[in-house]
Amino acid sequence: MVGIICANGNALPPCFVFPRVRFDEARMMKGAPLGCKGLVHPSGWMTSSNFLYVLQHFVSHTRCSQEHKVLLIMDNHESHLSIDAINYAKENGIVLLTLPPHTSNKLQPLDKSVYGPFKTFFNQGLNAWMLQHPGQCATIYDMAPLMSSAWDRAATPVNIKAGFRSTGIHPFDIGVFSKEDFGGAFVTDRPMANSSQQSTSHKPDHARQQVQATSPDYEHPSESQSAMVPGIAMGVSPEVSMSTSTSEQPRRVSVEEIRPFPKAAARKGNSRGRRGKCMIVTDTPEKAEIEMKAKSKISKVKQVKKWLNLTADEDGTKRRRPTKKDKDKDGSSSEEEDILQSEKLLAAEFNKSSDFSEEDFDNVDIDFVDKIPEEGDFVLIGIDPLKGSKVHYVGQLISDMDDDDDEFQVSYLRKTMKSQGNCFLFPNTTDEASVHKDNVIGVLPKPIPQSMKRRQGYYNFSFGFAGYNMR
Repeated sequence: MVGIICANGNALPPCFVFPRVRFDEARMMKGAPLGCKGLVHPSGWMTSSNFLYVLQHFVSHTRCSQEHKVLLIMDNHESHLSIDAINYAKENGIVLLTLPPHTSNKLQPLDKSVYGPFKTFFNQGLNAWMLQHPGQCATIYDMAPLMSSAWDRAATPVNIKAGFRSTGIHPFDIGVFSKEDFGGAFVTDRPMANSSQQSTSHKPDHARQQVQATSPDYEHPSESQSAMVPGIAMGVSPEVSMSTSTSEQPRRVSVEEIRPFPKAAARKGNSRGRRGKCMIVTDTPEKAEIEMKAKSKISKVKQVKKWLNLTADEDGTKRRRPTKKDKDKDGSSSEEEDILQSEKLLAAEFNKSSDFSEEDFDNVDIDFVDKIPEEGDFVLIGIDPLKGSKVHYVGQLISDMDDDDDEFQVSYLRKTMKSQGNCFLFPNTTDEASVHKDNVIGVLPKPIPQSMKRRQGYYNFSFGFAGYNMR
């Protein structure tokens, strides 16, 4: 759910993101108040395309424009920083401001005073629903009315204004945070990787004694003074004065020296994760930087697609992958050999570079046949279950796509257990179903014919299924 609140105490109707591929408004939004927005994505999380719909929902309720601009404060999640969303915000007078990383628990009004009561009221409403529907499980089709009711009880003007006040956003208060709020935690504080200087609090005892002995203003305390005025070591525990004799200087031992606090180990290697920052996204310099990163990402995807159209000779010379017209002219070229050769070349090139992200690979179809799926083709199908990771199946299209609902009729195959991962067969009981076109990942190459009689009925594909959860 996406919640949007205003400093004057008002709250916009929420947006719901359902973990589905297609949006069924009649069932998913049943019981939701007017003005709520319903979105879908297989993962159930916010994406760049869905955030653009959230901005459109925001504009329709706030009536913002270039003459009446609105400041929208949000975290710096990657889905909020797409070029399409930034351009739309700029055209409609929305100034996008992102919070610094790891500060939403202190600077986000929703986290401070709204989402806490919202979770409490939602749990209460869910408990009441279970009492009214014994023996039934709540589904996503019951979430809209439950969450809307909890949102109305939590997003009150009192809670909303308290959230903006506690973060110092409105009224603007620069002194709302004390020095303790900016202090680091000693237990989880990690040592610097290139630190060459040690803290004075960790100096050995003989070094402390030398410093005290050379100081002209230092006076040796008496036993009574050292016993009556205990010291504080590292600001965490009192020290106990101990002395072996009256002639020697008393040495103070802290509880931390006897039993130190646990410390987090140093980080291994450098983190390559995306580092966010506080910025006005709609400003020209920030927008230009985001556009440059997006173009760089697109160029990497194009580079992968370029390698898909290349193959290599025996001596390693790279040449253009032959097209269908070339194969008609020269019958010596084998489609299976070209596919295997291109797969080896692409794998070797990927191993050389580690700059490709998982999202880049998701946008590239590797080794699929470049054609529109039609009756008789074998295709790779991806299914998103309610729980667990995505699963994949091989199926044969038994009918062309229905233009009314964009669905294919598919007969599923099953992966064989005795053979390798690229061998499949039809089950004894026919398994047919309707599959939406969005679930069809790509068209597989034609199966390799089986010459042995006992292998009849098995379908072997020259396709790399290593990255798929085949069933």
